[in-house]
Amino acid sequence: DRYFFMRRLPENPVVKIYTVSGELVRTLKPDASDSNNTGDSGVARWDLKNEKGKTAARGVYFYAITVEGTGVKTGKITIE
Repeated sequence: DRYFFMRRLPENPVVKIYTVSGELVRTLKPDASDSNNTGDSGVARWDLKNEKGKTAARGVYFYAITVEGTGVKTGKITIE
């Protein structure tokens, strides 16, 4: 299995992953009872699947990490 890890996240983040066209692929809540929760505080794990369980295609994706009271951090992921 392949995973993409996001580390050093603040407490209670919401991570949203989007295609380049802006379509929501997956929402991760790593500090909640999310199936991608690693059990480690501050770590989100994306299994490279969309909300329906299908493997994401190769390409570029964008993410937005939102934490209440601190704003949004964005970035880019490339899947090969």
